[in-house]
Amino acid sequence: MKRGDLLIYLFSASMLLFSFLLYLLLYSGLGFDQHIESVVVEYKKQVYAKIPLPSPERTIDINGPWGVIMLDLNGYKVRVNPFSPLYCPDKICMRQGWISKPPETIVCLPNRIIIYYQGGKYIDGLTY
Repeated sequence: MKRGDLLIYLFSASMLLFSFLLYLLLYSGLGFDQHIESVVVEYKKQVYAKIPLPSPERTIDINGPWGVIMLDLNGYKVRVNPFSPLYCPDKICMRQGWISKPPETIVCLPNRIIIYYQGGKYIDGLTY
């Protein structure tokens, strides 16, 4: 192995290590403010409920045109309960699962309900 080959290997290994450490820093919550204030539930583009976080483990019922949506809250996590007595053709909102940080949202188009976080900053895939 020549000296140039060794430099290329060391440079590649150091860039790989730097990228991994940067990823851990940004996505572990240390790289941005995760102070999430509340969960907002919108119905027909109007604020239906604003739930302060962190929340104790509880269930909230939201009336929609297709039935009742059961919203599960646990700390900073939110989901639509898959056992909600709701008729929804695709059940995408129920299969979404838990959301835990912005900009994650839950959308139920047949019921015209949007659930999202308010407050906090986030880094998306397009931010440099």
